[in-house]
Amino acid sequence: MASDEMQRVIAHIASSPELRAAIAEQTTGLTDEMVAGVRQRTVSLDDVAERTVRGWLRRPRPMTT
Repeated sequence: MASDEMQRVIAHIASSPELRAAIAEQTTGLTDEMVAGVRQRTVSLDDVAERTVRGWLRRPRPMTT
């Protein structure tokens, strides 16, 4: 790994557009998964908060159509 040739090969691979595109795609996929998880937890927390407050006020949840 310490040879000059190996360093050039690593630098060439690291700067390749294909590698950069693959990393960007993977990062986008990970971000999408993270956002979906946060969104689901937020919806669940909102439902719990609404049920709690409606329980305190003894009001039923409105029917959705």
